[in-house]
Amino acid sequence: MKLIPSQDMKIELLPGQEEHLCTKETIREIFAKDEKGECLAFDIFEEDRLIGFAMFCQQLPGLFFLWNYAIDAKHQNQGLGTRALREVLDHMLAHYDVKAFTTTYTWGNEEARKLYEKVGFIETDVVEEEEYKEVNMIYGVDPHGLYELAMQFVYGDGVPEDNEEAAYLLSDAHLLGCVEASYNLGICYHYGHGVEADLKKAFELYLEAAEKGYGKGMELVGRFYNQGIFVSPDRPQAEYWLGKAMKSGDAEAAAEAEKEWRRGAPSA
Repeated sequence: MKLIPSQDMKIELLPGQEEHLCTKETIREIFAKDEKGECLAFDIFEEDRLIGFAMFCQQLPGLFFLWNYAIDAKHQNQGLGTRALREVLDHMLAHYDVKAFTTTYTWGNEEARKLYEKVGFIETDVVEEEEYKEVNMIYGVDPHGLYELAMQFVYGDGVPEDNEEAAYLLSDAHLLGCVEASYNLGICYHYGHGVEADLKKAFELYLEAAEKGYGKGMELVGRFYNQGIFVSPDRPQAEYWLGKAMKSGDAEAAAEAEKEWRRGAPSA
C-alpha cells in the first residue's frame, strides 16, 4: 500500500457512515485553520486505486488522535480495513515520535470496535452525554513515555501545570501496563490531585504496583496496613509489605519503609 499526504477526503462512504466521520467540508476547514501543523492526513492507495483515508491530530507531544478513518464504499468488505489501518499506524511510527494513538467510536458501532481491537487499541473509558455516547480507546507504543509526559504536567515541566491532564495520561499509561503510572495514579487518588480523592482506588493501585515489584508501592501498601488507612489494621501484612519494600532496591522506598516499621502498629 502507498500513503500520500492529503488535506481533503476524496473517498465516498456508504449511507449512514457519514455520521461517524467529519464531513469533507469540515476536514478542509480544519486544515485551512491548522496554523500549527498539528493535523495530518493520508490518502491510502492499493496499487493505483484510492481505497481509503486516515486523519490524525497531535493532541500532545507524542500523542496522536486518529480523528477520521474510512475505506471507500466500493472497496469495503474486501479485507482492506484492518490491513490499511495497520499500514497507516506503521507509517506513523516510522516517521513520527509516537508514544500512543487514541481514538473514539460511537457506542454500539461494533464494526469500529472490532477493527480497532484487531490492530491493538484497548478501551479506556466511556463518555456519555445527552446527545451521544462514545467509547475512548488507546493504542500505546511507549507507555513509559506517556507516563513521563504525564509527570511533565504534574511539575509544569515545559507545559502548564495541570493535575487533571496528568491524571488522565497516568490512567492511560496505567492501562498500558506502566507500573510507575499505576503508583502515581494511586497518589492522585490518595490526595485528590486531578481526580476526586478515593482511598479504595488509591490502595488498589498501590497494591497493583507492589505486586509488580515496585518498591514505593510496597511501602505504601505496608503503611496502609500498618496505620489502618482504608483497610483494617494488619501488622503481619504491614510487616510483609514493608519488609519487601526494604529489600526492593529502591533506597527511598526502603528508608520510608524502615521508618514505618519502627512506628509499630497503632495503639488500640
